[in-house]
Amino acid sequence: MHTAGSAGVVLLVTTLRRDNDGAKVNSKPAPSLVTLLGMGVTTALCVGVGVGGGYWLDETLSTGLTFTFVGLGLGIAAAVAAVYFEIRAFL
Repeated sequence: MHTAGSAGVVLLVTTLRRDNDGAKVNSKPAPSLVTLLGMGVTTALCVGVGVGGGYWLDETLSTGLTFTFVGLGLGIAAAVAAVYFEIRAFL
């Protein structure tokens, strides 16, 4: 069932994909739900491994939370890089 709001969104998207002459513009495909879920899992794993490795080093070397925060930073950096390389096909 279509509502008035969804029809307006479909019309807007259709309008945005056409140039001034009415011809379709070649646009890149949007990422699928599976791709987006994969990016979420990749992010969680990168951050989790970074924090877990840092925590393990802190416990092994008795350094407080130093390596936990270093691991967090490295995990976030790795997650940003991984997601960028996954999504650049859609940019």
